[in-house]
Amino acid sequence: MVQQLGSRGVDALYVQLGGQSVVPQWRDLGNAAINMIGVLGYAPVAESAELASRMAESLGVPFVQQDNLTGYVMVQVIKEALEAAGSTDREALREAIANLNVTSGTLADIIPGGALTFDDKGRIVDPVPVAQQWQGDDELTPCTIVPLERATCDAVWP
Repeated sequence: MVQQLGSRGVDALYVQLGGQSVVPQWRDLGNAAINMIGVLGYAPVAESAELASRMAESLGVPFVQQDNLTGYVMVQVIKEALEAAGSTDREALREAIANLNVTSGTLADIIPGGALTFDDKGRIVDPVPVAQQWQGDDELTPCTIVPLERATCDAVWP
């Protein structure tokens, strides 16, 4: 679709929702994918860029995606809860997760808003979405443009 619209002279900003917007296969579109934007729950932000680079290298992929980071976030939540509970007791862990208030450290660096706490229904309080844009001259790579204060690159507008 992107290629078809481009061949008809349509110069528009393309925005997609979800992790499929930044899978490596989009690189196959070449110039047609330049400046496309994906809106996600997790993506590397400035504070987690080094971690994301190490993860990509370890996984043997060109860059980490939302799915990679989501799994890492879950492990970090469990780690924080184990440390807070001081126990592996199931109820103590559930209570520790419910009462998490993370504002610094590895987990905070990964969370787009820089902090993690849950409401009484178990939902993240004040979640912040991430927007990534495909950029690059020689090799397209998604980079984070939102949230602005944690961006890894500046947005390019058509």
